[in-house]
Amino acid sequence: MAQRTIEPIRVTRGDALTIWAAARERAADDLALRAAQLTHAAHWDAAAGLRAAARLLRQRAVQERAQAAACRTEKVDGPFATGACPQAAWSGNRDADHGSDRRQVGGRGRL
Repeated sequence: MAQRTIEPIRVTRGDALTIWAAARERAADDLALRAAQLTHAAHWDAAAGLRAAARLLRQRAVQERAQAAACRTEKVDGPFATGACPQAAWSGNRDADHGSDRRQVGGRGRL
């Protein structure tokens, strides 16, 4: 019997951004649900922190979906998009105000 090799799946940057955005939205939904539970249990400060984190995740998801849309409007060469598909905004511009900056939620945890 001949061995079969599995070809790697090529994912475009736009597809990857869409996948990340969906993951961020699911995480934001989970945080919002947990915040509602904490509010019901009268843990308002903890709930406020979770709601803030959820809001930041949703903002980043919106940005990533916009970047993914820009990637899909341009020509795609193999797995890499060219043209209007920018690199992540925070990679080269450290002075910009970023919604995903951990300092905005007290410097705790990961986003």
